[in-house]
Amino acid sequence: MKRHNSDNSDSLNPKKSNISEDYITSKLSIPNNGVCTAKQLLERQMLQNKISNNSVHLHDSSFSKQNSSSIIIEPSSTTTSMTEPDSITAIEKKANHVFPFKKYKIESVEESSNSIILKVIDQDNAKISLSIQGHYRTINYTVGEYLNIIITDPTEPHIISENKNYLVYKPDIIVPSTTLLNNFSCLKSSILRCFYATEEASNLPLLMGSIIHSVMEQCFLRDDLTTEIIEEIINNVLIENSLNINLLQRTINDIKEKIKPHFEFMKEWLQQHYFKQNDVNAEFKIQKVIQTEADFISRAFAIRGRIDAVISVEKDEELKIMPLEIKTGRKLGIHNTQGCIYTILLSEYFNKNLETYILMNTKDKETVVLNRKNKQIAFIVEFRNKLVQYISNNNQFKNCYELPCGDFCTTKDLCSTFTYIMKQPTKSEDYIFFNYWSDIINSDSETNFHISSLIGDNNETPTSISLYLENSHIARNENKMIANYVATYNFQNNEKTKFKLNDLVNIFEHTNNLKVTIGKVTNLTPNTITIQIDNHVNIFEVGQYLKLHKLKFTKGKSWRSNLISLYYEDNDYLKDVLFSELENSFTDDDIKIEDKIEDLNESQNEAIKYISKCDLCCQINGIRGSGKTYLLLILAQKLVQAGKRVLIASPYYKSVEEIVDELIRKGFNPTILASKSTIDARFLPYMPNQKNNFQNDTKIVVTTTSNASDQFILSKRKFDFVLVDDCSLLTIYELLGVIFRAKKFVMFNNYPFKIKGNKNVSFSKMIDKIQDKKINLNQQYFTNHEITQTLFKLSKSTRNIPTNNFSSLEKSKIIPFEFPKQFSWLKKLNDSNACWVDTNLIRGDYNMQIIRFIISIFINNGVSESDIQILTTNQQEQNRNFFGSISAQSVFGKPEPSKFCFINFTWGASHLIQNVYPKEKLIIVANSRALTHEIEQFENAFGNRERYIEVSESTIFEIREFEKE
Repeated sequence: MKRHNSDNSDSLNPKKSNISEDYITSKLSIPNNGVCTAKQLLERQMLQNKISNNSVHLHDSSFSKQNSSSIIIEPSSTTTSMTEPDSITAIEKKANHVFPFKKYKIESVEESSNSIILKVIDQDNAKISLSIQGHYRTINYTVGEYLNIIITDPTEPHIISENKNYLVYKPDIIVPSTTLLNNFSCLKSSILRCFYATEEASNLPLLMGSIIHSVMEQCFLRDDLTTEIIEEIINNVLIENSLNINLLQRTINDIKEKIKPHFEFMKEWLQQHYFKQNDVNAEFKIQKVIQTEADFISRAFAIRGRIDAVISVEKDEELKIMPLEIKTGRKLGIHNTQGCIYTILLSEYFNKNLETYILMNTKDKETVVLNRKNKQIAFIVEFRNKLVQYISNNNQFKNCYELPCGDFCTTKDLCSTFTYIMKQPTKSEDYIFFNYWSDIINSDSETNFHISSLIGDNNETPTSISLYLENSHIARNENKMIANYVATYNFQNNEKTKFKLNDLVNIFEHTNNLKVTIGKVTNLTPNTITIQIDNHVNIFEVGQYLKLHKLKFTKGKSWRSNLISLYYEDNDYLKDVLFSELENSFTDDDIKIEDKIEDLNESQNEAIKYISKCDLCCQINGIRGSGKTYLLLILAQKLVQAGKRVLIASPYYKSVEEIVDELIRKGFNPTILASKSTIDARFLPYMPNQKNNFQNDTKIVVTTTSNASDQFILSKRKFDFVLVDDCSLLTIYELLGVIFRAKKFVMFNNYPFKIKGNKNVSFSKMIDKIQDKKINLNQQYFTNHEITQTLFKLSKSTRNIPTNNFSSLEKSKIIPFEFPKQFSWLKKLNDSNACWVDTNLIRGDYNMQIIRFIISIFINNGVSESDIQILTTNQQEQNRNFFGSISAQSVFGKPEPSKFCFINFTWGASHLIQNVYPKEKLIIVANSRALTHEIEQFENAFGNRERYIEVSESTIFEIREFEKE
């Protein structure tokens, strides 16, 4: 029962369902006796899944149990009359009698000595008064807000208290059950987790829990379960998790031995409660596993949760539906509360009052069957209301630092930072620091290298710290210094540390482990470390200490901090993981493919021959336009015809769609593994119900690399070949995720590699390991060679531009303009006749925003708009005709020259660099990553590498702040 992270974007923008309301009513209705057959339940679930593709109102598969900080905010009605809000559907009205509730809008608030009187109006415009008592009085009610009132005592006057009825504050905010359960002891911690992510290292207990849940889920998918099948499932799940096992420096046998007691209890438990021939003396017998790892929402209580298993149980000669929760660690009191929440979710979903839940603990070898208590519901509602009050009101949120801390706090660093900031007088520097909270990382000895040796033999603090001016004023106030600065730390024995140039370093306050900021090592000597700090921050005191920054490495939304060890240059463990355990599992049988394929050129045919005979792996390198993706499609076709199972993976959804289109055109019926929210709707028929097709025999599967890493239905030896497109753009985890799915794999790379930033982001270690197993595609086009040569000769006059065509640029006039000091890179741009503003370090497409900013500076310094030309691949800017911007793809001749020309493109526009002749200045704003051909053209024309200007995300922040001013 693995936990998967998913994109919640659909949850924020619910779509209207086109399903007939009468049909829904007939299929979702429950017989009068309240008993459903298994067939009825399955029909209900199939319809429910269909609804969830159109609306989030009942059951949204995008919810993730792990992503506890994800709060779903539903749209509220903004009309003055209380018409029916969009968030209440006809289905919910019919499912309203288990927890009878109504949604009300507050019209007035009056306070008295012992209660608050709320006058509210419901969706039918009926008005009532509510007397709010007990802990419900602590909520700050405002006119216009919405409430859910759950009726347990219908007598009037309507009193809301600990013993009568329930009030759910702002029910449009759906709170995950994990947000409530993880932090019952500390409300402040729950509030902060809703806003700021804290890193939780993947450790052995978490991995063991994931494996045990996976085994149980796969067992529940089998109707013919035996002890032999359980053992087979255990072995398969361990193999699937081999990557994570190795990352924790463990072996499969180690983990299997450690989890053995859990497995033994699971076998006994399944034999007793689930096997067809179960124990006649068992307390209960599972008749049907209705769902596993399913997501449910309570509209009445505005809570959602993911349940390990929903089962139909025969107990005391009666058939009941119950949630089953599997625990693998120590027994906690919140587990009972968790079971209570799940009975609420299922009661509302099945329209039947379900009060019983089962807790199974594999560590304590204990199974308990419990019933929900009303006081548990009251406690859950109270905690949820308090949480929502703080997270939905900014002023309330800022005051949460006054809340007491719980006995057990999982967000200590974040909490102490928040408390410190909010207790200080309001200063702009504090708020800038406030914005960097999402970067705060909890320290732990396993994943952070603690630089204790820096302090010296006697644990002394650093001897001195000196600051140097860098385009900023340095302000001193006792021990506090505010500046954009370079800090030099002097230590007695710096040479014993493992710091390297360009390492990211956390700077901590010495007294309470409070992180101040992050810097980069720019200089090293035997006794000093010089650290560049780019942000304006508050330096609390001189006596600080340093830790190596724990790089955040993402798999979807889940941080995998243990992967940091793979980044160290001197770490050979990665190669051992890849090749020592896996080599024996690969076969070297040749694939029979014809000697020459007419659709391929000579270079591609050579690659096909090489791939068919390679053992383990190989890489296909080629310049842009050499036909790598086309070769991949032909190869997949031939492999499937040879009876092989193939997985094709690409980092981009667009590439996946193009590959699938071509496969369908060639007569194949591929399976797509992708998020339904991002893939085009026309591909939905090719997306299977992945859990029910766990053992599907599809010959060809296409997916994104992130999905291939996440999908549990792919096992290590499920495919004969994995073909990975655009391999050089992948992170280590993404590439390992797909490689571990096949017997052989082929990596298709752009060549030459153009890797900027952190060089270890690409899979350089793998490339180094298989240098002798590669072939290069040396023809740029995969069309007929003679036609290609003819076209080349015809276009030669425009493709090969001599350098002297840029002679007018060499005499470029430098504009005597002034610019803000924080944008020092503008001076370099102004001094050069041609430059490339490289946005490689910026996530997202901000190229046109940077161009607009540069142009505004030019115009403010006297440049005429008519002298500016923009060539862009950005269709939106073309439509806006911004400064006469035209389509970059349409320029194949020489466009009318202008004084200043800006080029913005993503790929395939190298001809612009050859054909554009501005009179004074050429400025390219683009992400240089993978633009090898375009960079080559630029350097051939202009040479000097000094013409590159690298900007970062902080540049975008500074531009926004400047434009606000």
